Amino acid sequence: MLFFTALGLFIFRGANGTKDKFRANPNDPSLAHLETIPTATGKKLLCSGFWGISRRPNYLGDLLMATAWSLPCGKYCHPINLLICPQNFPRSA
Repeated sequence: MLFFTALGLFIFRGANGTKDKFRANPNDPSLAHLETIPTATGKKLLCSGFWGISRRPNYLGDLLMATAWSLPCGKYCHPINLLICPQNFPRSA
């Protein structure tokens, strides 16, 4: 349980931290090693690091933490809800 919580938190915080830093300043020198691709609107998308492995790594981290918290109870309602309810995964603009 602790392993999945720690792994989920690492992925969740790492992915969101990278995304937030990139959105604030795409030319930040600490992000220079990350690859990007241009979009039709002229913006850039991250395609390496956490964001090169998974389309939505922050949701993967959230799902891992929810599963870990559900394990002691023997109930898996929250992780299943995260997977099947589309409103939990809003479309990217």
